[in-house]
Amino acid sequence: SNLTHALRPVAGHQAAALAARTAALIDGLYLDHGLANREPDGASATAQVLDMLADATGRAEWSRKTT
Repeated sequence: SNLTHALRPVAGHQAAALAARTAALIDGLYLDHGLANREPDGASATAQVLDMLADATGRAEWSRKTT
């Protein structure tokens, strides 16, 4: 996939697994927002995905954590 290809330089042989994990998180966030009785928060969803990628790859500059 395009995501696997994009992650390969930073994740190496773990790129496919990390791409699958990222896709699952995005799907879960999509479902959560669809089922929730509140306005979608795209910034929060983006931050969650970037934080997971930062944690998984050690790329702190990708993180959106404020603490």
